[in-house]
Amino acid sequence: PTMAEALRAYSVLCRRERRYTEAADAWRRILALRGCPAHIAQEATEALAVHHEHRLRDLSAARQFAMQALQFSASTTRVQAVQHRLARIDRKLGIPPPPPAPLF
Repeated sequence: PTMAEALRAYSVLCRRERRYTEAADAWRRILALRGCPAHIAQEATEALAVHHEHRLRDLSAARQFAMQALQFSASTTRVQAVQHRLARIDRKLGIPPPPPAPLF
């Protein structure tokens, strides 16, 4: 966990300094760690989804990271934020939205 926390702090610092490639590399290193705490891994997958969507314009990779972020148990707010991101990426990719759930 100490390595994950150190890499997380480094990633956040790099992002603040607009060193996006270095931040993304650190997020990837976090995901490669064994025993990485779930909340840090979730933050890493969400950050990589943002990086691929907005910086690299690689929508398929952004979608993969967003889908991976949904696998972590998280608050309703975070799940809704990732679902919103997925819907936006799907619109950009031309993937039709899923049909609405039945009301009863």
